[in-house]
Amino acid sequence: GSVSVSMSLFQTKLCFVCSHLTSGQKDGHRERRNRDVSEILRRTKFPSATDAEQPKTIPSH
Repeated sequence: GSVSVSMSLFQTKLCFVCSHLTSGQKDGHRERRNRDVSEILRRTKFPSATDAEQPKTIPSH
């Protein structure tokens, strides 16, 4: 899982992501980490300040 924060500081958009990913070098661990990161990037959405805007995602920062 992860915890994410999105904010603007003056004219700069910032996004911080803290996540706990599978550790280790055993078979499948790297694939699991990559899959988890992809899922975090895909599913994390930040509500917009106005209803007219689409929610921001991590890559949109």
